[in-house]
Amino acid sequence: MVISNNLNRIKNILSGDYTAKTKVIVGHTKKHENHIEGDIWIEDGKEWTIQNGITTSVSKLSNARKESIIPLCCPKCSKSLKTPADKLCWKYSKICTDCYIAEDTYKMATGELNKENARKKKDIVIEYMNNMKVQFDEYIASQNEGTFVTEAGDIEDWNSSMSKDKLTEIFNNKILELEKYIETL
Repeated sequence: MVISNNLNRIKNILSGDYTAKTKVIVGHTKKHENHIEGDIWIEDGKEWTIQNGITTSVSKLSNARKESIIPLCCPKCSKSLKTPADKLCWKYSKICTDCYIAEDTYKMATGELNKENARKKKDIVIEYMNNMKVQFDEYIASQNEGTFVTEAGDIEDWNSSMSKDKLTEIFNNKILELEKYIETL
């Protein structure tokens, strides 16, 4: 076998085919795919991409990692983002402290800040009201299961002293009060 391989190699060299294979290998060959910049593919259950000519794996936290990176300078004014206040301001507004103060000052002067704060307050109250409705519905649904048996074998009655209709009426009155409050915002 070794002599046969050597003869094949010499034959290939004499014929000018220097890169020809002299051995036949049997087994699994991995299929090679050519990927270009920006391609995303899955290989062996892992997601890969090519960015700036470098093949990297895409993890679940890669987007969070990108968001947490603080640049060297502000995108608006090109001022360095090295103070702790700048880093904190970058988290919330993606600009430096000076630009944030300038924007807020402009919003105060034009009255936009009051409108924005009122809108945020209204959104918070609406979200609170919706959460209250969900909790109330869950509470009313749990009233069907009025008695419970404890580990000691005692039967406890957890029903409230008010009927479901009375509780619903009180709750609807509170919701109406909240809706009137929202209209005033």
